[in-house]
Amino acid sequence: MYSDQKSFTQMVTAATGVIALGTAGIVGRLFPGMTPITVHQIWATITVAADAAETLTFHKRPTPGSTTGASTIGVLTIPDTTAAGKQLYKKVTPVKVLPGQEIALETAGNSTNLVAACGIVAYPTWEEPAANTNMIASA
Repeated sequence: MYSDQKSFTQMVTAATGVIALGTAGIVGRLFPGMTPITVHQIWATITVAADAAETLTFHKRPTPGSTTGASTIGVLTIPDTTAAGKQLYKKVTPVKVLPGQEIALETAGNSTNLVAACGIVAYPTWEEPAANTNMIASA
């Protein structure tokens, strides 16, 4: 993760640093930690070429693991035969994600070979932790 005073890019990745996108469903999850964030862009760096067109949908979920109240942040469309080393991105309408919420990455599962590193570009939006009912101070 790269960070500075203005913005940061947070990866949505598996333990290997990349995500195999050949299975339909949720393939990555991201949690904002203690600081609320506002998402401005979504992205994917292709590491193994696509063998079919694929869509990646980034969802905001108010409750981790639940689709209740979920909304779509944005959708990346990866064309058929997109080569390794290509970077796809999309500017999105800014979406605020609070501590205790999650961003879930969903794939349609059309491309059996596609592997990518995926993430967001977001700005931290400081808020007093006590102002968020999801925040609990530890003893």
